[in-house]
Amino acid sequence: MKAELVKDFQNRIITANSSDLVVINYEMLMVEIDECLLFSELGDEVKFVQAIDRARRLLEELTTSLDFSYPIANELMSLYLFVNKKLLEARRKKSAEPLNKIQDILGILLVGWRGVSEAVEESKEDVTYQNVEAVYAGLTYGPKDLNESVFNLENRGLKA
Repeated sequence: MKAELVKDFQNRIITANSSDLVVINYEMLMVEIDECLLFSELGDEVKFVQAIDRARRLLEELTTSLDFSYPIANELMSLYLFVNKKLLEARRKKSAEPLNKIQDILGILLVGWRGVSEAVEESKEDVTYQNVEAVYAGLTYGPKDLNESVFNLENRGLKA
């Protein structure tokens, strides 16, 4: 993965919520699969295998983050196992042919997770707080300790 893409993903991860992290993971997985296809075309087997291994690690992250208290997790697990099987097949054959099918599957899942992420963001925008004050707080370093400063302390708390 190119350094500028890595930097972009890092910056997005810092501010991401849980659904955004899933979207970012899918996007990184898609980038790795694109790199697999590129290295296959170039005939670079070493980089092809390395990209497959990175893709499998990203897929493993998606797999381990499944919450099986929801029925959809079982369906996603089946898809992830299929994708892993195709990644292993591509690695074993050193061929990009098995990757075309999983690219379509992951693309559809990515669109779905983007929708979930957008819905989460919209639901957060509806939350408004009234009768609250702005509180400014900060930490400064003293010679031997950390000093805390808080301004605007009157009327702390929400009014009913």
